[in-house]
Amino acid sequence: MSSLVAAYSVIFGAIFIFTWLLFARQKRLEKKLDELRELVKDASRPRP
Repeated sequence: MSSLVAAYSVIFGAIFIFTWLLFARQKRLEKKLDELRELVKDASRPRP
């Protein structure tokens, strides 16, 4: 029975870490996308 609890603990930990990594990557991608949007917006402004 204790090996079952250990197995579930490992699986739960792996899912938690995987989910956390996905959220962190999503945050980095959104930041990069915002930077690219600013670059495009700046490049499309008419220059005097």
